[in-house]
Amino acid sequence: MSAISPARYLAIAAAVVGALAILTAAFNIYVDPYRMYGTDRLPVKPDIYRHAALAKSYMLLRAHARTVILGNSRTQIGIDPDSREWPASAKPVFNAAEANGDLFGAYRLLQHAMAASPPQLIVVGVDFNDFRETRRQPDSVGADERRLLVNRDGSTNGEMTVQLWRDFFLTALSLDALRASVHTVLDQHDPAARTMTKDGFNPLHEFGPIVARAGLRQIFLQNGAQYAARLREQAASPIAAGSGNAELEHLSDIVRLAAEHKARLIVFIQPYHARYLEMLHDQGLWPAFVAWKEAMLAAIDAAAGPERDLVRVFDFTDYDDVSTERIPDAGDTRSIMRWYLDPTHYSRDLGDLMIACMMGAGPVLGAEIDDTTIAANNARIDMNRDRLLGDGHEAMATEPLKLTARDRVAVPPAIQSSR
Repeated sequence: MSAISPARYLAIAAAVVGALAILTAAFNIYVDPYRMYGTDRLPVKPDIYRHAALAKSYMLLRAHARTVILGNSRTQIGIDPDSREWPASAKPVFNAAEANGDLFGAYRLLQHAMAASPPQLIVVGVDFNDFRETRRQPDSVGADERRLLVNRDGSTNGEMTVQLWRDFFLTALSLDALRASVHTVLDQHDPAARTMTKDGFNPLHEFGPIVARAGLRQIFLQNGAQYAARLREQAASPIAAGSGNAELEHLSDIVRLAAEHKARLIVFIQPYHARYLEMLHDQGLWPAFVAWKEAMLAAIDAAAGPERDLVRVFDFTDYDDVSTERIPDAGDTRSIMRWYLDPTHYSRDLGDLMIACMMGAGPVLGAEIDDTTIAANNARIDMNRDRLLGDGHEAMATEPLKLTARDRVAVPPAIQSSR
């Protein structure tokens, strides 16, 4: 029997490697753990948040959404694109919000959406603390931007094709993708598995089991203690409320882009639990909070120009029956809160109320504001607070939480108190 020649051996080895590569790619594309390919055969995607920016850029291309939602983790887990409160004229809806996202990233995703299939309605959730941080747009262009259709100046992105091939290798041929695919297959029937729906929403399935172990009160107060510590740090630094504030500049970019495309734009201030609003008072930040709202309205007015009628602004911060929702007792591992997950992250139920309000079909929640009504809105909020303080309402308490390291519970990344 003759020995196999080196050339034939190499040819066989290459064929085996090629066959394995083809099988690996076919399996990974079929499973699609990062939703790059839109196969949608397996709905649960437990590893998708490891490459969330990649996922959303390609999902947004396929969505052809009439409504695009932008914002951070609060918007990502609170505003459901599949909510029945969206009118038929607003559908399909895509949630492009990203955990720990900023308005520069939101603006770039909106540019991407406008280049692919311009939405008719843009909904943007904004947070006071995002505007207090001195975050600037990155000097260099990374992979997250190279996979977008356009550059920052709106010109065609010539690097997208190269990035597409890099992403293909990452999601189809890498061991990382293969492990993610196996994990995805195994987690299909796990009700607590992390996932992202095909319209970009984070249903936070993993939250329930954590509440069952630790109780919602501990999660609520643990995150609240971290928010309070961060606010204490920020209280020492002034907010750049006018020109020069990076987030205001990026919000203005979003407003101008919407105006150029004659798209309707809704900007909403996220709803906070009364406990968090009291933290702002305790740290002397309430005047800055009020000034920020006024500065934001001025920036929107200036950026919208003659298209100002296409822009609406809602303030969902208030002292009302929703924001003063009772926190479960210590040791209660069964009760959940209907409206809140922690002092700043709200539930899908509250998000539905907000959608109904913004679409003009639901109960009055918060208030629609502009430069002629902001003063009255601020006065109304102050009056509601004074009433609750006078009544000694339990939601107004801001007693410090005493937790040992052993007591602390790992919460889902989507509601970790990053800001």
